[in-house]
Amino acid sequence: MKIYVASLSDYNDGVLHGAWFDLDNYDDHESLLDDIQSNVLDTSPTCPPDSDDPAEEWEIHDVEDACSGWERMSLEQLINLNSAINEHGEAFRVWVEEMGGDPEDVSAFEDAYEGEY
Repeated sequence: MKIYVASLSDYNDGVLHGAWFDLDNYDDHESLLDDIQSNVLDTSPTCPPDSDDPAEEWEIHDVEDACSGWERMSLEQLINLNSAINEHGEAFRVWVEEMGGDPEDVSAFEDAYEGEY
């Protein structure tokens, strides 16, 4: 799963500035936050880090290969969802979307899964 993170200060100034992040590269949200800081906020064309008003806010504008409901998820939840999809495949994604499964309750999926998808 990949997410596109945009700098809100740039967006509000009419500049689309952000970066795609592949969640397969992250085990925790802290390392992802570090990369968002260095690759999005610190490279802001309208609010550079050495300015009086550096870019501080960001937002996920797009997600590739996610389940519905990603808009309400934290970075940590998205990383966990990505790990579960990687571990259990498309069946987990469908269970979340079609069956209303909790994307954070992998054990409930494992109990419901009968071995074929």
